Amino acid sequence: MSTTPQKRATQHTPFSPRPKAQTPRTPKTPGAASPTKRGARTAGPGRFSRAGVQLTKAGVAFGDAFKALGQAVGALVTAPPASSAKAQFHTVVIGSENPVKVGAVTAVVADYPEVIRPGTVLESVTVPSGVPAQPVGLAVVVSGARRRARNAHEAAGGGSRTLAFGIESGLIEVPRESTEHKLARYFDVCVVALYDGGHMTLGLSCAFQIPPAIAAKVMGDEAMDLSEATVAAGYSKDGAIGSKGGLIGALTRGRVTRRDYTIQAIRMALTEREPRASRGLPAASLRNTVAVTEA
Repeated sequence: MSTTPQKRATQHTPFSPRPKAQTPRTPKTPGAASPTKRGARTAGPGRFSRAGVQLTKAGVAFGDAFKALGQAVGALVTAPPASSAKAQFHTVVIGSENPVKVGAVTAVVADYPEVIRPGTVLESVTVPSGVPAQPVGLAVVVSGARRRARNAHEAAGGGSRTLAFGIESGLIEVPRESTEHKLARYFDVCVVALYDGGHMTLGLSCAFQIPPAIAAKVMGDEAMDLSEATVAAGYSKDGAIGSKGGLIGALTRGRVTRRDYTIQAIRMALTEREPRASRGLPAASLRNTVAVTEA
């Protein structure tokens, strides 16, 4: 008795796919066209031509938009800054011939077209400050800067078209932490006063601590100025250090110089002379400070 052989069952696990049913292939007849799917459209040459024209038009439109955007950005980049107003001052005068002070002013005013213009005259003149050679105390330092500015303005002929810079550095006392310290702590600071004949603006630099050995020679019976005390205390051999890198240059090994913090004080003094429009106020005049009433 013959029996029909049974097919072996295929086992499936959750991670093994079921085998696909094999559909017998119909052999192709040479030269016969491939059958198309039901409902499919056959795209002729005309459809491809119309699609190409539409893509070309879209590309041209995108190119025009991108070009317009580039022109707008270029206009913003090349537009003159809002602060490029006509320079107010014909003369800028510095109340000192110290090369550090003169160099600092020259470097800063070039960034302020509302202050200086190509034809503006820069001058430096030696004028009295009315304070000791080594000012001590913030009030004394500020007074020296103001008097330098007033005297320089007068020496340059005065007038509202002359801007004078008075620059004074000095020591200020910082309270001691406790009574254990015999000497108070003194810091050096630079004050800049700007005067145009009617308005005075001030700016201060950062301050740094004076080494006790130097402070003792300034505040003691020797009453040295800072440059003399710096040499006497062994921090420098250059007696003209005040006209170069300054004590701060010696302490920081040139990382910070006297010119650096003088520039900082100048920029702070110029803050109140920025155009009003840059601060959201009506652009009326660069003179937006209160009239000077102090002596």
